Amino acid sequence: MATNQPQNLTEWQLQDVLQRVNLLQYYDNFIREGKCDLLKLSNAEESRFKDVMQKVGMAEKPLHVRRFKTSLSQWVDDPGKNDHVPSYIKKDCNVKLTNNVGKTQNANRPIPKRRSTIMGRTNNESENNPAGTSGVSTASSGRIASTIRFLETQNIPAGTSTVLTSRLERNDSTIGDLEHPRRIQPISARINDQVAIGYRTCEAQTMRTLPRTQAPAPLSTGYQETLSSALSSHRTASSQDIMDRTRELQDDDTNTNSFDDLLPEIEQFGDVGQNQPADALKDLLIQHRDLTINKISSGDLLQMEVRRGNVLSDAITIIRFSEHDLHNHLCIKFIGEDGVDIGGLRREFWSLFLHNISSSCYVTGKPGRQTFQQNFVEKKKKTFFHLGQLIALSILQDGPGLPIFSDIVTDYIINGETVVLNLDDLPDGLRDTLDKMQDSASDSEARDMYSSVLDIAADVGFIVPLTSFTRCHVKQLKAAFIESQISSCKDELNQFIEGLDTHRVLSLLRQTENMASARCLFSGRAKPLTVSQLRGLLRFSFKDGNAKVAEEATAQGFLTFLQATKGTATIINGINLQPKDVLMWLTGSTIVPAIGFHKPIDVYFSPKKTFVNTCALALTLKTQPGLSPADAVSYYTELIINSQTFTKG
Repeated sequence: MATNQPQNLTEWQLQDVLQRVNLLQYYDNFIREGKCDLLKLSNAEESRFKDVMQKVGMAEKPLHVRRFKTSLSQWVDDPGKNDHVPSYIKKDCNVKLTNNVGKTQNANRPIPKRRSTIMGRTNNESENNPAGTSGVSTASSGRIASTIRFLETQNIPAGTSTVLTSRLERNDSTIGDLEHPRRIQPISARINDQVAIGYRTCEAQTMRTLPRTQAPAPLSTGYQETLSSALSSHRTASSQDIMDRTRELQDDDTNTNSFDDLLPEIEQFGDVGQNQPADALKDLLIQHRDLTINKISSGDLLQMEVRRGNVLSDAITIIRFSEHDLHNHLCIKFIGEDGVDIGGLRREFWSLFLHNISSSCYVTGKPGRQTFQQNFVEKKKKTFFHLGQLIALSILQDGPGLPIFSDIVTDYIINGETVVLNLDDLPDGLRDTLDKMQDSASDSEARDMYSSVLDIAADVGFIVPLTSFTRCHVKQLKAAFIESQISSCKDELNQFIEGLDTHRVLSLLRQTENMASARCLFSGRAKPLTVSQLRGLLRFSFKDGNAKVAEEATAQGFLTFLQATKGTATIINGINLQPKDVLMWLTGSTIVPAIGFHKPIDVYFSPKKTFVNTCALALTLKTQPGLSPADAVSYYTELIINSQTFTKG
């Protein structure tokens, strides 16, 4: 953070450029090294520029160098770069102008009387300039300084710098057409973002320029610099006076009004809560599937043969070339494995797809609160569009959708806009920092914490100088971080949404009556499967006679195992078995599909072994009436962890 106050215009300009990108910590280094001239620095060769960066200590942080170069380039091209020069620096410029120009006047001959306005010149002035002298004589320069002082005493903005500058560029032989009386109109016009105050004639009249007889001789270098600096200062003062820009950004803790006055409105903070599926939506999706997906009996299938370890990439590759096959029934086959897909393989495919995409390069964020990762290459390949198509098929054909997104991303997908801002969408460390910032006792304390997130705040477009940050900005900072989950990847999201409307799936979900239930298909906050929900999916079939007693004892052991998945009894070698893992073992899916299961999971008994049929939704338990509760928990835990469908994490 800068400790020295700018003493002149050059130092203030340096501070302004650094402050725009929150790099004021380098200000003192620039001053110490004498590298304040931004125009010279902007035109320096690359080697010279790198040398300066090394001397001020910025070279070690390439991101800071890049931000500084960008700010410097923008400053050079900014016509209003000096619109907010502090008053004490302007005063300093005015004093220099008065002293330097006054000395020049005393060294030259008296100024002849004239009858022209600021804009015009008379023939008398032309006659007083010897041939071959400068286009702006010393007398003319004196008149300019005199005019500026007169404007100041009359409280007239000295914005005539545009007029005065034109005098520097005009030949002394240029005169106005005085042959006809003309009506004079006052005007204040904005020209090239600089305000020019003066007079112009009626549009029907024009100015005539007499031919130049000899090339003007240039002014001395020192005199030109003094006059140009003075005119620049007056031009800046004029712009600020006329536009009523009275706010000044000082490098102190008391001046914060310029940013506080215009704090934008933001969405309210809140929590929409966890999402639960609705049976009504399942029935609606089934009806929609029957209208859009051909029956399996048609014989024409959308065949996807994928490698178990490359489900995501293989699926995207296949869908790119299946545009005319999307109305057909989806049939999955894992390469190198036997098995016919009558539902179980398809559910297993979608579970693996969901697991892979949540840890892929396509998304970012903490689990359950993710968003898409900006990816230029994949966007150009329309990968996110094809992901949307796959999720549309998932919703209609035994998949769970894509329940991985944060609240704000879910809102954007379902509603097309932000509804509520939830701080829990942010990484835990960042959220804690923002909460502490909000609860800080003073603005100074808030600024100290803000300095720790300056770089990532700038990355999401929150540009508030460190010296101007107060606790009033914390809500806006929170909103900036949360909304960046959309703004950082809006093109990717929109591409995904376009693909998601395959078979008009998204249009159906966006109907007002369906929006609330549809959130569970995209929100990573869907309530996890409970033991009671899993138990409700099971349907036991007991034989009659003596076998029934042994089967009931076996069933009791399995239900004890299910209950144990609530706690730590099913942890083996650090692997914690949960109800969703049991569901995956039984059905091939870790989540109940968007359209639900076509039937309950039937449980049978056999004296030989325990096995499952995910396609038929059937479980066969080995009859073991003498198995103790603890042994039953251990037996089924090891059985599931060692199964092919089990996926750690």
